[in-house]
Amino acid sequence: MRRPGAASRSRPYADRPTQQRRRSKRKGELVIGYFDSLKPPAPTVADPPKFTIINGDHDAAPYALAALRGETELVATAPEGTRNHALNKAWFNMGRHIGAGTITQDLVRTTLADAARKAGLPQHEIDTVLRDDDTSAMRAGAQHPRTPTLTYDPQVTIVNPTDLTSPAVDEDAFWGARPILTHLHTFARARRVSPWAVLGVALARIITATPHQVCIPPIVGGRASLNLFIGLVGPSGAGKGAAEAVAADALHVGYITSHNVGSGEGIAHGYKRRVKGDLEWLDDRHAVLFSVPEIDSLAAQGDRRGATLMPQLRSGWTGEQLGFGYADPTKRIIVEAHQYRMCLVAGIQPGRAACLLDDADGGTPQRFLWMPATDPDAPTDAPDEPKPWTWNAPYVSDRAGHGGIRIGVCDTAKDTVVEARLARLRGHGEALDGHALLARLKTAAALALADQRLDITGTDWDLAGIVQAKSDATRARVVATLQQKTTAANTARADAEAARAVHVDERLADAAVQRACRGITRKLRREGDWTSRKTLRGALPGRDREHFDPALDRLIEAGQIEHDAAATGHGNTTGKYRLRADS
Repeated sequence: MRRPGAASRSRPYADRPTQQRRRSKRKGELVIGYFDSLKPPAPTVADPPKFTIINGDHDAAPYALAALRGETELVATAPEGTRNHALNKAWFNMGRHIGAGTITQDLVRTTLADAARKAGLPQHEIDTVLRDDDTSAMRAGAQHPRTPTLTYDPQVTIVNPTDLTSPAVDEDAFWGARPILTHLHTFARARRVSPWAVLGVALARIITATPHQVCIPPIVGGRASLNLFIGLVGPSGAGKGAAEAVAADALHVGYITSHNVGSGEGIAHGYKRRVKGDLEWLDDRHAVLFSVPEIDSLAAQGDRRGATLMPQLRSGWTGEQLGFGYADPTKRIIVEAHQYRMCLVAGIQPGRAACLLDDADGGTPQRFLWMPATDPDAPTDAPDEPKPWTWNAPYVSDRAGHGGIRIGVCDTAKDTVVEARLARLRGHGEALDGHALLARLKTAAALALADQRLDITGTDWDLAGIVQAKSDATRARVVATLQQKTTAANTARADAEAARAVHVDERLADAAVQRACRGITRKLRREGDWTSRKTLRGALPGRDREHFDPALDRLIEAGQIEHDAAATGHGNTTGKYRLRADS
């Protein structure tokens, strides 16, 4: 009987693994094991194929070509089992560009089909996915075109663009659309702060002062909270605090409770406390405007071990339950869903926004309105400061009922939300698109409330599209800033690594030359007389022979050996060498 784990003696010798001896890392321990020398090497992963997209007569927009290039690489590198899905998703995403008229269907189909074939997808599956009928992914994407332009027209619904190449919005039309918008713009310019930053804070203050029962009706799923998050984007000293102060002076909405954001567990403590064992609300209105002066403080809380801040912020934005069910009832503070109002204003320095953008999978950055705290077009001569605007919440008692006080939503906004939801249900849309549409709905509701109405009109929806476009463009610039910062850091790191590698190589080469010098002098000392080049080189071990010539040069320059170039002989054309008498 052979012992367990022992190799079978009946196994053919040629098929047995080669027995090798190796020293363990533990000093003095000898391990005898079998290592299969016949095992084929692990397969190497080839670089993803590169595709050259020939624009030719297709006249595609540059950003549409960039999108096609990205989708093509995703299809070409999709692992087995996901290739069909990757192709279907790419067909939908490019359908949005086809629907916008920025690229032709033929160019997209030809390029994606080539990538799918190179990825190993059978032709019949490619033809099934890249079809052109009412049920195709491309047609579904074309219903949500990704347009490259944006203009303001109160009669036209504005499609929210997300491309970095989108031009600036028509700001004059936006700020002149309503008296309250004109007022905020003039007040901000008079106080030398960004109008967009003041608008963002003003909308957050309006939502905070609106009864927490007011909500968006259940268009998709359940009702949605109006809770709003504003990010004021600019370098240090750009005026985040000034924007908050100016918004409070420009628009009087009544008393608002404000707190700094602490830990995720501490958010619920901004609403309730325990008094003699019983939970009590701190404010009858159940409303708090949270303030984060610098995003670094949010990052510090979000990065600590066991952090709960980001999930709690996401829950607060959608109006879900806050707090944690600790086993100890004396520590348990629960804020029930849709029983509170939560808004947040955060200062965001572009180079330090990674804590938000890194949480994109969770949808945190999509929940923010990114408002610029800078004003590139600020006039030299400031306008006269207008009198403060007093705002009162609209009458809501006539709409009170089960499920909160539901704000009206126009058909245009409803249809857009429903179409996007259907696309996601069918596997064609992006999950995070829903956050962007809900953020736009919240903005439209805030604009309606600013006009003292409880109904979102088509104009509210259009104006909210402009605000969302400004937010997207601002966030895109932040992403570009972070990418430049990362690239610079990677370049510096690569340069440092390259310099270190060169230094190491130089030291290794110098050590090898010194070793060859020692070998040459030892041989000459043993010979005691003139010695040929061939004999000297043959005396060096193989690893040192490539350093033979530098070693000879160094010894000659140092005066340690003599070179007789005139000496000749069989196989010797470079003379002979010997140690100097005084060496």
